[in-house]
Amino acid sequence: MLRMLKEKPMRLSHISNKLEVTTAEVSRHLDRLGKARLIERNSENYYNITPFATIVLSEYSNFDFLTKNIDFFVNHDLTLIPEHLHWFNSMAYGNFTEGTLETSSIIKDASVDAKKFIHVISEEVMRGLVEIDAKKNDEGVVFKKIYPKDVQFPSEYESRLSDTFEIRTLEDIPLAMKMNEKIAGVALRDINGKVDYSAALVGENEYFRRWISAIFEYYWNMAKPLL
Repeated sequence: MLRMLKEKPMRLSHISNKLEVTTAEVSRHLDRLGKARLIERNSENYYNITPFATIVLSEYSNFDFLTKNIDFFVNHDLTLIPEHLHWFNSMAYGNFTEGTLETSSIIKDASVDAKKFIHVISEEVMRGLVEIDAKKNDEGVVFKKIYPKDVQFPSEYESRLSDTFEIRTLEDIPLAMKMNEKIAGVALRDINGKVDYSAALVGENEYFRRWISAIFEYYWNMAKPLL
């Protein structure tokens, strides 16, 4: 009902017809919403939501997203991401992939399609992308990558270290993510502590990419430059 009234003010009869519920039942709900200061009625008997209800609806959309994907959030550790980066509104603009092969394809395509930059957080170097990365770097794509400090880097990476190809390291990699200027994706650790590539969250939406970018910048500032 609140979502309907957010779209436009409505009279009781309009709401009743839209929901296919009796006017008496609708009236009871409107009375409860009014007492909760979520709706108001104007002089022409039109109901509309209050600014407070707008906030409530925003928070409800977060809850709705979480409950629709409860299996994922029960089995993956979101707490490894700092609480101030739990942007559920932005997260909801992403889509879950199904299967490791699908995720691997998206990871490769993100490199192949990049025109400006590639940002990566990973537990290991994907050897199959080394030549692609080198080619993209030659074409002007700027790389920023974060790996565990004990990872063995290919010579193709070490010879490229510069302002356009930076690598930093962390003691522990809390998640995996990759993004370019068009698409972003993240894979979280499951409850057993392993990064789960079979259920990555991927999206092209601007809000989603901002969320992934904020995560990357947080860990990039924590990581140490590769010497």
